[in-house]
Amino acid sequence: MRQPVITKVSPFHVGNTGGTQVTVTGSGFTGASRVYFQNLNGKEFDAQFNVDNDKQITLISPATPGRSTHQVFVVVGGVDSTVPQVPGAVSDGDSLASPGTGGLTWVSVPSRDNEVHTTEEPLDRGIF
Repeated sequence: MRQPVITKVSPFHVGNTGGTQVTVTGSGFTGASRVYFQNLNGKEFDAQFNVDNDKQITLISPATPGRSTHQVFVVVGGVDSTVPQVPGAVSDGDSLASPGTGGLTWVSVPSRDNEVHTTEEPLDRGIF
């Protein structure tokens, strides 16, 4: 069994009271047994969901406390989903001492394709 992969979550912002329909896109979703939001402290919030097909899940966002960033995970066969690796830069710690590095080293890091940001209700929908 392959590991499920999330490549997009839409919408990106949801209210913290829950109840927003969210579409999760990726692959390997057939047989999903759990979908959850996890905040930066590791607390998990289960979502009601429907597997539309192997590449899409529709869920209803769970209620979460306050404003926060959450990662969405899909569990299939006891295995949590992952996200694609993307290029990222990290400090190489030499403060530009090595010629040509610019103080950065390019590495592969997990994408943020599975992130959802919660905001306190009501959601701001107007233009300011």
